[in-house]
Order: sequence, then structure tokens, then C-alpha cells
Amino acid sequence: MQEEFKVRSSKIAVLGGTGKSGKFIVEELIRNGFQIKMLVRSAEKTPLLHPLVEVVMGSARNHTNIQRLLSDCNGVISALGPSMGETDTCSVVVKHVTMVMKQLNIKRYIEIAGLGLTVPGDKKRLTSRLISWGIQKFSPATVNDRRKGYDILSASNTEWTIIRCPSIELTEVRRELKVSLTDSPGFKVSAADLAGFIVSQLSKSDYLQKCPFVAS
Repeated sequence: MQEEFKVRSSKIAVLGGTGKSGKFIVEELIRNGFQIKMLVRSAEKTPLLHPLVEVVMGSARNHTNIQRLLSDCNGVISALGPSMGETDTCSVVVKHVTMVMKQLNIKRYIEIAGLGLTVPGDKKRLTSRLISWGIQKFSPATVNDRRKGYDILSASNTEWTIIRCPSIELTEVRRELKVSLTDSPGFKVSAADLAGFIVSQLSKSDYLQKCPFVAS
């Protein structure tokens, strides 16, 4: 018997949906009945067909592809990570996305980032500061690019949220999710918990223009 879904009118554009954590986000969106448009870079990464999923082929670094992806959407979720040999992926994509969102009057944008991103208001304890220092030391280009993306979002009129995560465990196990605006409440998060939190924020305003830490 074919599984039935209560389909929402909302359509969400997803970047990085074929990645490790992105797959959990897509599954959570489907579970909640959202229509999805996914940008997929190569045919080999095309996900299994699902009636709620529409695939757009192309690179997120291309402005035209972002226009095609966001057309008819009500919100955007990005699980994009750094690309091999491309140290400015985050800022390039965020610039394209914010421009197209403004053109299409799309407001909601949610992005996943790591603990390396530091923003005003942070009160990281020593362990967190050491982790941030280590990430900056070994991946300075990635951290700086993520900061550029943050600056672009901060200057936009987008209703953005950047969710900062520790190590992501690729598990369906759900635990108690902890959220903080000042420091990471833990050093790992279940991918299922993370996906659930992200999808819940599509209809909430608790963390607009903020960068909450999550852990479970």
C-alpha cells in the first residue's frame, strides 16, 4: 500500500540535500508533508524519486540555477558544506540566494554551520573556544567564508537563522535537543534531532536573525 502524506502548500528549496545531514533534512521535510525542490550538482547524486521532491540539476554557485531552484518556493534550507578546491562556496551561494529571495519575496532562510563561526553575544567556555581556535587554525578559509556569509545575511532583510552544530551523528535516534544562543550545550547532535529542529523553525520566529547552538 502506498504511503500517504498530508501535503502542505509550502514548497521548500533545499541546498546540500544529498549530503550526509542533508538527507535527514529531506526525509524530515517529507515526513512533515512539505513539497521540496532540491538542487543536485550531478546525476549520480540524484535521490530516489518521491512525489514530494522535485530535482533541479546544477551548481549552487551559478546564479541562474539558484533562480530556477527558488522559483515557486516559500523558504530555503541550506546544508551546504565547503567544496573541494572552492574556498568561497558559502559566501558565493548566500549572495546569490539573498538576491533571488529579495526578487521573489521569499523571507525564510535556514542554514547549518559549525562551531567555528563566532558572532556577537557569544560567551563560549574554554573548551568551545579551543575548538573554535582549532577549526580556525586548520580551516581558516572555510571559517572566513562562513563569516562572510553571515555578514551578507546580517545586511539583508532575510528572516535568517544560522544553526551552529557540533559533530553530527548520522543516526535516526532522537534525544533531548538542547539549544543555546551563547555556547554549544554539547559536542554532538543526532542528525535526526538536527533535522527536526530545522524543519520546526520554518514556522517559528524564536531565532530570527540569530545563530543558536544545538546539541543532543
